Amino acid sequence: MQFVKGHMGGNLIVLTYGEEMEKKRQLEQMLAVLGGKYLTGHQGGILFPPEAGGDLKVRIISCSWQDYIPACGGLTQVLGKAIVETDIGRRYDIKCENGQIGVTLEFDCGLVPLKINVAQGKVQNVETDLSSFVEECIREGIEEVVVDDVPIMRVGTFMVVSAEAICARYKGINFEKMDSETLNVFAALQKRFQEKVNLKLWNVALYDEKTSIGGDARVLFPHSVMLGHIEAACGTGSVALALGLATKRTEQTMTFSFETGGEPVLGGKELTTVNLQRSGSTVTSASFSHNNVEILAIGDLVTSP
Repeated sequence: MQFVKGHMGGNLIVLTYGEEMEKKRQLEQMLAVLGGKYLTGHQGGILFPPEAGGDLKVRIISCSWQDYIPACGGLTQVLGKAIVETDIGRRYDIKCENGQIGVTLEFDCGLVPLKINVAQGKVQNVETDLSSFVEECIREGIEEVVVDDVPIMRVGTFMVVSAEAICARYKGINFEKMDSETLNVFAALQKRFQEKVNLKLWNVALYDEKTSIGGDARVLFPHSVMLGHIEAACGTGSVALALGLATKRTEQTMTFSFETGGEPVLGGKELTTVNLQRSGSTVTSASFSHNNVEILAIGDLVTSP
């Protein structure tokens, strides 16, 4: 089984090819790859030839959900780079030239267009259009839920919460250290939030406004702290946070810059940029990019999971 492994600000992504996997065991095989025995990753993308008008079909699996998920922003950034800098583009007949390349991915949430900027055969940056993810969030609902006196936004399947609000309620919590007491308190709060909304949601955007390099917020994505699934950067999470913050703003066009990346603690020295566009009072489109995306490994698994 061939693979490509990369990261977006520490969000670990593994890409494999559907035709090299057992059709009835693809979920099981990818979870084994993500689980640590083989490669370790937060999300896995299984690649297929296009079926719905795009350039490449991708099915995405989360190590927390232990199942397929509708979208993953970090995966789009890594895949955008890999299309140009690995064999993926040639394999799926995607022309990789210098300049800006347009590639449309087929996700479970719908079509996800990418703008890949290339110079001398290397990807300079990838802009991901996550408007289909925005539509899904709005369809599933955006609402404030109060849990233990902590106001939390439910944005689709995301729990969006202020670290400052949690620290005001629970003394001794430190999201810059993420010590065991902090992890336990957060896990308990997440569980009570899940119970209150009657959904088992494993997507989290945690933020505060104590920025240091010019961002609008410092962000961390502790999707499942008890499983050790804490992402220093997350594309869909950044869009979900922007949607939550947009409920308090009236502009038609909004740009957010989030300090992310690096260690699994709140904030970082990298930037995720999210652009939102409204039509009337409803956000209709979103795009994002991250300033640190790398390919880590390319190879073959000697034994398949």
